[in-house]
Amino acid sequence: MLKYILLLLCFPLCVAASETCPTPLILGYSGNWPPYIQTTNENDVTGADFDILKEVLAQMNCEFATRNIPISRLLKELEQGTIDIASGASRTAARERLFYYSIPYRLEVVKLLYEEANADLGQYNDVQQILAAGYLIVLNKNAWYGKELAAIKASKLKEKLVHVEKQGTRLKLFIKRRVEGFITDELISCMTLTSQQRNKYKFHPLIINQDAVYFIFSKKTLTPNFIVEFNRQLQRLKSSKKLYNIYRKHIADECFHTTSLNNLLSLNEQTYKVEK
Repeated sequence: MLKYILLLLCFPLCVAASETCPTPLILGYSGNWPPYIQTTNENDVTGADFDILKEVLAQMNCEFATRNIPISRLLKELEQGTIDIASGASRTAARERLFYYSIPYRLEVVKLLYEEANADLGQYNDVQQILAAGYLIVLNKNAWYGKELAAIKASKLKEKLVHVEKQGTRLKLFIKRRVEGFITDELISCMTLTSQQRNKYKFHPLIINQDAVYFIFSKKTLTPNFIVEFNRQLQRLKSSKKLYNIYRKHIADECFHTTSLNNLLSLNEQTYKVEK
């Protein structure tokens, strides 16, 4: 009898969970961004963002698959509903009109990487001064790096910015000294560089952009009720030891110093404002 009562109590919740995801969702991602998301040599997808999403959706009884999409098409496909979810997104007013947002789940720190032998570059106080001095900087122009870079991309100094879509190609261009500076996520670069390269290059003390990142969702395929439940489960994960274990699993020991684990684990949504 007790079992029968429990089943009756569970029934509305179980139905609601299954109705939330009537078909497997599709996570769209672009290239390799260790430790957040990447494809292994066996063509398996792994990374901290992947595991966070996997944990949250499992609590919602949702299945998901992945699709590797060029970053230039990723947001368009999310808008059209051919994919359902993307990770690691900055919050802007333009994007907020197009997509649903989760609560923030980690902090992104973007800096300028340069060769330590090129000491003159380190004397400048901001990116505008560095570009005005004639240095070339490689970046992905489709990414959001904050207001200063947005203004530079609309100015004459944009000629000193070299656009390359793929993270790995940008890094190769930088290592081959085709450019003097590389704007990149601090943690991704640490995970990508070899130990010998880490001794050769250094980060400019300037923080180009530091902001929360979010999962974003297609308004074509998902509902506000889905976002409410997703955020509830994500907040539960953020409050548990599981989130720490996920980051500990994917971040190399030598790269822990590059970022504050407390910032990764204890973001508050109200701290971050929408960029205009």
